[in-house]
Amino acid sequence: MKKIVMEGLHCANCSKRVEKALAKIGGKKLTVSHVDGVAQGEFKPTVTDDAIREAIEALGFVVKGIE
Repeated sequence: MKKIVMEGLHCANCSKRVEKALAKIGGKKLTVSHVDGVAQGEFKPTVTDDAIREAIEALGFVVKGIE
């Protein structure tokens, strides 16, 4: 399970956009909270932190950390 801390999410639509982007690169069991600015989920072992960061930042959001 990974936890991704982000900035720039303003609404439920922002959360859905991040969720779709992470699902596209191999994320599953995803939860994204625009209130907390946190996404959590499981990823295939081949998905790197850089790939996660790129998918989110391509939407215009800022990734502050990945645990």
